[in-house]
Amino acid sequence: MFCDNRRKTKVQSPPVLPDITRVTVIKILGVTFTNNLSAAEHVHNVITSCAQTLYALKVLRAFGMDESAIQYVYQAVNIYKLMYGSSAWWGFASPSDRQRIQAFIRRSERSRFTSPDLLLFVDLCREADDILFNSILNNSHHVLHHLLPPPTTVTGVTTLLSAIQETSSAAFYNPSSL
Repeated sequence: MFCDNRRKTKVQSPPVLPDITRVTVIKILGVTFTNNLSAAEHVHNVITSCAQTLYALKVLRAFGMDESAIQYVYQAVNIYKLMYGSSAWWGFASPSDRQRIQAFIRRSERSRFTSPDLLLFVDLCREADDILFNSILNNSHHVLHHLLPPPTTVTGVTTLLSAIQETSSAAFYNPSSL
């Protein structure tokens, strides 16, 4: 049964099929989904996995690995493990899930595993979404390209924008005022 927490309604599940077990959690390509479409279990699993790699990084630091190399390994392993499939699950993450991820990254930052100039996780997810969308938009052979609406053309917008830019730049730069 799927629950829509915003409307407090329950959607009836299809009837049970023989020889098929109904589950409440499923892992698809490494991303964990629950029957209520919550990302909490996925976030918990990924943070647990990333926390285990922090011990390995501490051991590498104890054996004298350079700080920049440790930060590189942290980003290559943990940040990308957190980012994996974010376009699929980030929209289902609750504010507490998002806070848990950012708290984990802040803890790693305090331990000097990551540089302080690393973008916020929400910005990393937006950037990944933008890259994915542009890839779909610009590649007609992309498997998701056919799902986009047909392109529309608006006439006159280009000339309107160029006219606005010309008048605004003329307002800022007036040679007669020199």
